[in-house]
Amino acid sequence: MPVVCIETVDYPRIDIFRDLRLFLAEETTVSRRLFQSEFDVHSVLISDRKWTTIGTDIADDITVYRLPHRVARQLVGYSFHSGVLVAGIRKPSPDAVAVASAAGERMLFVVCPHLIDPENVGAMIRVSAAFGATAVVLGPSGADPFSRRVLRSVDGQRVVSARPAAG
Repeated sequence: MPVVCIETVDYPRIDIFRDLRLFLAEETTVSRRLFQSEFDVHSVLISDRKWTTIGTDIADDITVYRLPHRVARQLVGYSFHSGVLVAGIRKPSPDAVAVASAAGERMLFVVCPHLIDPENVGAMIRVSAAFGATAVVLGPSGADPFSRRVLRSVDGQRVVSARPAAG
């Protein structure tokens, strides 16, 4: 695995961690779940404090940006207690009609057109998974299902997040 040791937040190749077109998983458990998911991983930002904890879980073809803890705190703009950020590559949101077609005869959709609080989105995904939901459909103005707050709160549940079909 390529490991790039950096000493400053001005290194241009870590700008991706400020770019919200990707999604970021933070913390060891959520990062490990992302490594094992169907989502591609772009890169990992890891502090020296977490290297021995999670470094061996990272695939050899993923670029790792390893930096001192004090530098990581400057980059992310808050206390970087978890020590690891993983940039995942978003997949296009599936069309709700396509999800329904693939579900077969038995399906349960949970529709939340105006759910704006990320923690409530995470709670809704957990509850929907408990009831065997096929998908959670979120409105276009709702909270991002890939925000760090949602990812931390879904506790590993896997429910498709679909946007309603246009028209």
